[in-house]
Amino acid sequence: MARSNITQTTTSLVDDNGSVIIPLVKGEQLSFDVVIEWLNSLNNFNIHVNIVEAVNDGEGTVPKLPLVGGVKRLLSKTNGYIIDSTPSDNQFSFTLPWDLHVGLAVQPKPDAPVYLFFELEVGSPGTGDNTSPVGDAAPVGTFVWKPIHGLIQLMYSPTEEV
Repeated sequence: MARSNITQTTTSLVDDNGSVIIPLVKGEQLSFDVVIEWLNSLNNFNIHVNIVEAVNDGEGTVPKLPLVGGVKRLLSKTNGYIIDSTPSDNQFSFTLPWDLHVGLAVQPKPDAPVYLFFELEVGSPGTGDNTSPVGDAAPVGTFVWKPIHGLIQLMYSPTEEV
């Protein structure tokens, strides 16, 4: 069996469809349905959406880094943004709230959106809780998946300005 150099990666052991962008207009609130295909039941699983403000330049440039000390939001079942009405299946929904713009260092302008990073976190029983990100408490033998991650693009809304 031939071996390749450690930096010559050719195979990924974890597969997904890549990162996503969710465009929202300032003041808009949308829900998204999710099916976790590799699980049959979400009983006792912890589900969070973790959102952090990005370094925004005010020109609408897609950022590369989170803003240290910036706005952070944790969406969970406890605060009502994760709805899992039938935990015995593998489906739930999450809602991105209308007030994501509150407290951001840079606000969207007509031709310059702002961005936030987000990750959907699904933790097996025994990981995290409803007040901290799932990965903050993941003992050996448990799993934390981040099946959806990417950017929230927050666009300008003239009706939110008046």
